[in-house]
Amino acid sequence: MSQIVLLIAALVLAPVASEATVSPPEALDFGVPALETFSDWPSAALTDRLYRLPWSDHAFRRASMFGRPVLFVLTVDWSRAAQRLVTETLTDPEVLRAINESYLLVVVNADLRPDIRARYQTGGWPAMALLLPSGNPILSRAHDPQESQPITTSDVSKEALLFVLREGTIYWNLRSALLMQAGQRWAAQEGPEEPLPGEVDGPAAEMVARWLAANADEEDGGFGLAPKFLVPGLEEFAGIREARALPALRRHSRKTLERLVASPLFDAREGGMHRLAAAPSYGNVQYEKLLLGNAQFVRELVVSLRGADGESLRSALRKTTDFLLAKLERSDGGFFLAQSADPGSPDGGGYWRGDRMGQPPPIDELVLSAPNALAGAALMRAALFLNDAQLARSAGAALELVLEHGFRAGRGVLHGIVPAADNRPYLSTVADVALAFADAYETTGDRRYLGAARDIVDFARLNLKAADHPTYVDRLPDLQSIGLLRNERRPLKSNARLARAMLRLALHGLGEDYREAAVQILGAFSGDLSAFGVHGVEAGLAIEELIAAPLLVRISGPPGDSVTRALRRAAVNSPLSWTVVSTAPDSDAARPSAELVWGGESRQVSDPSTMRSVILELVREGGS
Repeated sequence: MSQIVLLIAALVLAPVASEATVSPPEALDFGVPALETFSDWPSAALTDRLYRLPWSDHAFRRASMFGRPVLFVLTVDWSRAAQRLVTETLTDPEVLRAINESYLLVVVNADLRPDIRARYQTGGWPAMALLLPSGNPILSRAHDPQESQPITTSDVSKEALLFVLREGTIYWNLRSALLMQAGQRWAAQEGPEEPLPGEVDGPAAEMVARWLAANADEEDGGFGLAPKFLVPGLEEFAGIREARALPALRRHSRKTLERLVASPLFDAREGGMHRLAAAPSYGNVQYEKLLLGNAQFVRELVVSLRGADGESLRSALRKTTDFLLAKLERSDGGFFLAQSADPGSPDGGGYWRGDRMGQPPPIDELVLSAPNALAGAALMRAALFLNDAQLARSAGAALELVLEHGFRAGRGVLHGIVPAADNRPYLSTVADVALAFADAYETTGDRRYLGAARDIVDFARLNLKAADHPTYVDRLPDLQSIGLLRNERRPLKSNARLARAMLRLALHGLGEDYREAAVQILGAFSGDLSAFGVHGVEAGLAIEELIAAPLLVRISGPPGDSVTRALRRAAVNSPLSWTVVSTAPDSDAARPSAELVWGGESRQVSDPSTMRSVILELVREGGS
């Protein structure tokens, strides 16, 4: 009986081949123990094949039953290094044998699982780690200083991966029990340090501004020598502080945009911005073009141009919107995730530099809710700035895609639309979409977006609030969480963005309790925002929006009236960064007009062409 059980286990638990199934020996002698019968299992035909298991309870249970560690690969489809791993390293027979003989391979697309990304990413793509069958990392002291740290790598060369696999096999075979105990202890105390709470006031935001000033790169823009990348929200943060007559951060934020546009990070030929430059002086460009990064770039350009026009930035705005519509827009509305690096070039940049012309790099056809919502909101602002009806239609289609297929009343937002395999709502997705919909209400006057934003925020308050803490967790609790997913994360950026969405709801008259909740969130981080470096800008911006009174513009008039639309467009293009545009209730029958309120003063505007001059006059008087 025991032999039959072992035989069944050997057949059922063997990895399923990606192509044809390899049969066990034809003649089975049930008088011979199963372990002897299958002593040469798996066969060479099996060990030369690539098996990719998903992150699941089933995969890690299989690792536990086989007594094997896990080679975990966290990857993204648009990365050149990730392309090399899949097409070169993991197809090498020697690598395949080393994996299949001693490991189970678990592969996760980080774009589909932001919760796993937050806990296992190591800084490069792809991120590879040796994990225990529990999902906790295998630790080693082969570091300086000699402290127990997870065994990880981002080196996709055959030699480097083989070294890690061979050493890991020896390590596991010698010390598996000890490694299980050490991994459990390490995971129990793993996670980011608890942030310092503080008052949500001017000094809290000043910490961010001082860090930025101290680390500003006056030659190339940005902060520090490398890496160079877009800092979302920097122009808005600087603009609000400028309106409060605070030190000139705005000068550097504008210079940063101008230097970026003049650098290799910006594609002057086809438009759009590459992901980042990893080396000083904009060297070692990572050539991927992501929807999210380019949507944030569009918003930064529009905010900057609203304050002061400029030929180079205006040209970059037009080229970037052209890139998004030409390369990433879907035929049935919305946008794909990214244009990948060039697979025909060693560093992914041959096509962009002109070294290798011909077929453009491929498109990563994932369709995610948050990038589409943020792209729709940013492109709608760009459309109103450029007075571009086609751009407005594309922006509206992206917003409608998320509203119809991502948003679920009372249940948050789906992370992925195509594919929609993961129904778990993540805080990052919820916060991004809520803020994007609140912004879309301002630019369109469509109350459906404001209602959806409120519903999403209310869902977060009911389901993602951390226990006994004012902040919000990054994912819904899961009783079957594996490895580090058991550990709570309360990320600054997503919490700050949720707070900004809450403030919008309060400013649109939906309840002061939203403002109070935003204050509680930000108060949990505001003791020392300088500790977050450049990543503290989102929280600094949220605090500035809370403590600085915005220019409030309320639009009245039939939505389809050309004057009403022109008034909204003029209001959205206000030279004052911190401007909030709303629609007066029951205003459809009223004559088109706009009420402006700032600094205790108010004005009525009925001629869209005078909006900018009236705003500047009102700001001068309100500040005097």
